[in-house]
Amino acid sequence: MPLNRLEGIFKRQWLDLSKQTMWDMVAVVDELVAQPILLQMHAELLQQLVLHADETPVTMRVEDGGGSRTGYVFGWRNLRESETSKVVIEFKETRGRDGPTSFLRDWSGTLIVDGYSGYGEVVAQNGIVRAGCWAHAR
Repeated sequence: MPLNRLEGIFKRQWLDLSKQTMWDMVAVVDELVAQPILLQMHAELLQQLVLHADETPVTMRVEDGGGSRTGYVFGWRNLRESETSKVVIEFKETRGRDGPTSFLRDWSGTLIVDGYSGYGEVVAQNGIVRAGCWAHAR
């Protein structure tokens, strides 16, 4: 729920809890809980021999009334369709090669992706086998 809506709900309950205070609380939870979990999930995913990746454009709001622009959600997963399936979702402000390069680091294996050239640099640097996905086989 948006923090401004929560702020209104709390005010109706006679609790003065500002958006900034709630944002500070969210930041602490992110630092202490979410980031360590995401780092572990990332490390476990990079232990896989085959990964699938795709990026999806999303509209993101620019702060201070700056309108909106396009950001990208990168989805990374292994191939298992079972209880051992591993998935990490990562938001990036651009679709550039920095996303794949920073996520994969020194990983090598088989990467199933579409024809997007942003994966090309890390594929060449790490000796990754690039495999096409069935959705783009046409």
